[in-house]
Amino acid sequence: MHASILDYEDGTNADVFLTSDRRVSIVPGFNASRKSLSRICDRINQGFLEGEVIEGQNRSKDPEEYFVKG
Repeated sequence: MHASILDYEDGTNADVFLTSDRRVSIVPGFNASRKSLSRICDRINQGFLEGEVIEGQNRSKDPEEYFVKG
């Protein structure tokens, strides 16, 4: 599942992905605020009545990884 989120309060945008049956990944947009990302996490945790928020690992990808070679 993929959802695009727009916070009308401060203009933050983020992409939310279900990356496994027990994990939700939030990818912030260019000018995402920490406050808005906290609101998104809180809302997800409230909806599932559980959860733990951890910061992802910084890892850079080679642009070639985004293209399928056929």
